[in-house]
Amino acid sequence: MYMGSGARLWISKYAGLAEVGLFMLAFRLAGVMSTAIWRPFHQAWAPQQFKLVGSDEGMSIYSRGFLIVSVMLVSAGVALAYFSPKIAKLMSAKAFSGVGTIVPVLALQNVITVATRFSRFGLLVEGRTRAFLAPTIVSALAATAVAFILAKPLGAIGVAWALVCQALLNLWLIECKDLSAFDVRLPWGKFWTMVAAGIVAYLLSTFGPTDLWASIAFKLVVFTIFVFGVIFSPIVGRRERKALVRLAWDAISKTGRLARV
Repeated sequence: MYMGSGARLWISKYAGLAEVGLFMLAFRLAGVMSTAIWRPFHQAWAPQQFKLVGSDEGMSIYSRGFLIVSVMLVSAGVALAYFSPKIAKLMSAKAFSGVGTIVPVLALQNVITVATRFSRFGLLVEGRTRAFLAPTIVSALAATAVAFILAKPLGAIGVAWALVCQALLNLWLIECKDLSAFDVRLPWGKFWTMVAAGIVAYLLSTFGPTDLWASIAFKLVVFTIFVFGVIFSPIVGRRERKALVRLAWDAISKTGRLARV
């Protein structure tokens, strides 16, 4: 609550209400990642994850679940970063055209936040939920300091980067505590490689053509290369690849049925 309300307060105080409007539209667009991907996944995953503790393949399955949802979230984040300017143009007035620069930052924050929820599982297993308090407070204070520095010169995007700093620091502090309690062996190397690849894919899209349809076509090509490059790279194993293909096919089938209705 503090980070959400504080972000709007800092932007309003140092950059004006117009920047608050930009931030809130970007926040809603980036929130699609949570609404469409993380929440449905978590509703099925949350009651099942504790059954994995103590089983022979429990942590291996947990690691695969983390990797699958990370692929989906990073892919969705790249897609939002690509097309949020066009979506904002259709949904809102011309004054909101700057939202496209804020959405990628908030998408990155969402990905890191979900990774933190996976990382703290060891503390949940041991019932050490009080251990969440110190990392949360420290990371919030650090984000406040960064926001005060960046809000005035950069406006909404500066505060968005402060939220990324908060998410990164919170993840690091939680991971340090979690490793000392119960190592869930998450594939962090693969995760950060995938995040880096997503950032590179986004940056490549900024060098594309400026014409509307040519720009959309270029971004679709780069996005397709990114998604297939990740899924068929060593980052994703055979089991995870099959699960992702099945999920994608189910989503396409459901969309087709809805369209026919």
